[in-house]
Amino acid sequence: MHQWCRDDKKPSQLKRTALKTPTKPIKKVSIKRTKQNAAYLKKRTAFLDGKLCPITGNKATEIHHTNGRENERLLDEEFWLAVTRAGHQYIHANPQWARDNGYLI
Repeated sequence: MHQWCRDDKKPSQLKRTALKTPTKPIKKVSIKRTKQNAAYLKKRTAFLDGKLCPITGNKATEIHHTNGRENERLLDEEFWLAVTRAGHQYIHANPQWARDNGYLI
């Protein structure tokens, strides 16, 4: 006979007493990526120094990753492009134009 029959309660009304083990929250950034981010910040500052955005002609403030930022590509300066915020937005708003002009791979 089921417990809910004995207690005259439906299964949804029964309290389940499962043992809860404390869990650690999932890290937002892995240890490996944290190290990459620290190295990226140092390289980024040196890379942007005195560069102009090829789209707007103004002083560059951001780095566009023409080949993405996954894994080790974050630190691969071969695919970096110094741009302004407006230039960066234009690249991503117009992907076909960006591919045609070599700003996206």
